[in-house]
Amino acid sequence: NNNWTLELLPKQEMLKKYLKKQGIQVCGVCETRTYKEDLTDANWHWMPGGENPPKEARQPTRGIGFLTTKDTTAAVVHKSKNLSTLVVRWPGEDKPFYIVEGHFEQSSAITSHMDMWKRITQLVKEYEKNGHVIVMVDANAHSAANGDHRQDRAGELLLSNAGKLNLTITNLESACEGEFMRVVEGKDGSRPQR
Repeated sequence: NNNWTLELLPKQEMLKKYLKKQGIQVCGVCETRTYKEDLTDANWHWMPGGENPPKEARQPTRGIGFLTTKDTTAAVVHKSKNLSTLVVRWPGEDKPFYIVEGHFEQSSAITSHMDMWKRITQLVKEYEKNGHVIVMVDANAHSAANGDHRQDRAGELLLSNAGKLNLTITNLESACEGEFMRVVEGKDGSRPQR
């Protein structure tokens, strides 16, 4: 599983190539900036979550969704504002995997963060009865992780709720690379420093 934050349309081919090279079957994407776009092709199925229509001739904003390989058995089972859930059934697994994807408002919108964590908690409690749960979010929070030494109120909420839900925060793991949990790759495969 990977969670990407990017403007998806101009980068979709590069993303699909990377996913195939890495053997990734399911990818959650935040800030897709798509609206009623079908990114499905011969190898990949696009399942959008919440999307925001463009306003006044501007491009769409925000948006989340999932890319899965065509041979992956998956379906979106929940869509709401900035929150979506994909259920995946992998061969040989006795229970399905529920992947809850969320995109939080900016870190100063604390009431919105509290509401989002409440909604995520409800979904996790519902899904854990029937399967495995993965939560992947663009938390827009500073949690003193991965080279960022600041911690704000949104970061405190992230750490507190992750603890209550028994989640692992990827940005706190050694597998995390760079200062931020983003991978930027050029067409030639290079990774510019930021």
